[in-house]
Amino acid sequence: AAANGTLTINKAHLTVTANDQARLYGQSNPTFTETITGFVNGETSTVVSGTAAGNSSAVASTNVGTASIVASTTGLSAGNYDFAAANGTLTINKAHLTVTANDQARLYGQSNPTFTETITGFVNGETSAVVSGTAAGNSSAVASTGVGTSSIAGSTAGLSASNYDFAAANGTLSIGQAPLTVTVNNASKVYGQTPTLTGFTSSGLVNSETIGSVTQTSSGAVVTAGVAAGPYGILASTATGGSFAPGNYNISYVNGSLTVTPLPVNVVAASGATRVYDGSANAAASLLNVANAINGDTVSLSGNATLAVGSAGAELVASIAGLTLSNPNYTVTGGTASGSVAVSPAPLTVTSNNANKVYGQTPTLTGFTASGLVAGETIGSVTAASSGAAVTAGVTGGPYAITVSSATGGTFTPGNYSITYAANGRLTVTPLPANVAAAIGATREYDGTTNAAASLLTVANAINGDTVTLSGNATLAGSSVGIEALSSTVGLTVNNPNYTLVGGMTAGAVMVAVPQTVIANSTGKVPSNGDVTNAPSLTLPAQGNATTAAGDRPAGSTFNVVNPLPQISAIFGANTALEVISSPNANEPSQAVSLSQVRSMLQSTSQGGMQLAQAGVPQDVRVPVSRNSLAEIVNGGVRLPDGVEQELFVVQANK
Repeated sequence: AAANGTLTINKAHLTVTANDQARLYGQSNPTFTETITGFVNGETSTVVSGTAAGNSSAVASTNVGTASIVASTTGLSAGNYDFAAANGTLTINKAHLTVTANDQARLYGQSNPTFTETITGFVNGETSAVVSGTAAGNSSAVASTGVGTSSIAGSTAGLSASNYDFAAANGTLSIGQAPLTVTVNNASKVYGQTPTLTGFTSSGLVNSETIGSVTQTSSGAVVTAGVAAGPYGILASTATGGSFAPGNYNISYVNGSLTVTPLPVNVVAASGATRVYDGSANAAASLLNVANAINGDTVSLSGNATLAVGSAGAELVASIAGLTLSNPNYTVTGGTASGSVAVSPAPLTVTSNNANKVYGQTPTLTGFTASGLVAGETIGSVTAASSGAAVTAGVTGGPYAITVSSATGGTFTPGNYSITYAANGRLTVTPLPANVAAAIGATREYDGTTNAAASLLTVANAINGDTVTLSGNATLAGSSVGIEALSSTVGLTVNNPNYTLVGGMTAGAVMVAVPQTVIANSTGKVPSNGDVTNAPSLTLPAQGNATTAAGDRPAGSTFNVVNPLPQISAIFGANTALEVISSPNANEPSQAVSLSQVRSMLQSTSQGGMQLAQAGVPQDVRVPVSRNSLAEIVNGGVRLPDGVEQELFVVQANK
């Protein structure tokens, strides 16, 4: 029989399994969930009341690995089920660190900087200290990489950390424009030119790059730009060409300056330029033109250019250094000179000077004046001629014209002058001063005057066979008896107009004789000459010790006074007593000289005396006439030695 048994229906077994979970290191644990399995009869978790959650001992700082998730049935209930817990696994994965290449910047042309990286994502307060190794980013950019951005690749190579893995993040390399300075070169141009402005320098080009050209402009570049307004700025822009790319540079332009220099002038002699010789090599500005003026400019000259030679003729313009220009856009420096100036001879007048000559002379005619010499030049001499230069040219035919020619010498050059010779000079012939001399043996009797009649005189210096006669009276030095020198011709007249008494000389003497008379003197002494002149007689004292050719002279003998010497000479022929006597001081006796002694003296030629050249021609004879002294019979008279004061007479005995 069936016996019912008891079917014990036990609770089915449900397994509550902690679901496996995973998280990153450093994260909080996730919410643990559980899965209930083992339902039958198609039932589901809906038959379970309550909730339960697993748990784990793992915390945020639990290292990477696995940890158990303990399943929990607490709080679960189901009518037909009981519960069994099954643990799950918590997987702790490495936390993710991001290795980011730091952004960098550099200028075009520079080398890349050292790339650095920043690691982020650390947990649990940890830092890069937990990371081992180093890593650096890199970039494909090089120095020639153009301006812009380039990627810096982050790198994790070489990095390690127990609880972390690494992910790379790229950075950015910013490449900026390199600074570039373009400086325009200073330039110059000659006035009137259009310069090519191309010069420049640059500072800042990299990678051996070059600039092809720079656009340059200047207001001084036009042909009319003048010197005075300069210097002009040269503006630079738009560097281009070459191997550089302008976009890679931050370009600064430095302007230059354009200097306009004066245009050297071409100076030419004006057509028909002529000047008169002036001793210089100057060519006045008025004779010259500027041949290369441009832009319709007016260029006037002042000062002087210099000729190759300053002489008369066609002279080339050699130097323009002495010129000054009115226009500052022109200069003589570096200029040229051409053409020639006709230098005409300067007018020069050479005039003969007046001259004088004395009749009979041949004058040296050298005097002249010159009008028109320039620059201190001189004439050395001229050839002068005159018909009055002949020795026979007389006073009455004058004055005579003096002609001049052939100027030469000095410092002047005749070819530089147009010479006119003016015969304005006159040669005046003046009378020859007559030298009046006493005629040989000229004698007159004493008359108390100083007259010497023209018949006693002669003109000693007549020339050219001239007949020169005198009239009137000359004047003697004295009126006394004896030898009187001729002293003045004032009272004479000369009959030839070629002679004059003015300035003439006198020579010789006239014997003034006392007529032979018997003169007596009661004192027995020889009187003075003045007493003798008109005394009736001369009585001499006795001189018994004196012997003459006629014997002793008795006391009171009278004598004729005999003068001049020709009378004495005539007496020599007669055998008459002749004495030379003196009037010594006091009662000193006279000295007697015998006739034979006197004759001997007069005829001596070898004993120191002098003889008469012919009868009646007086010569110097010395005759001792008193103690310690000599008297001289000289040229027809008796002369005492210097310092002897006594009166001398030549007497003839009258007995």
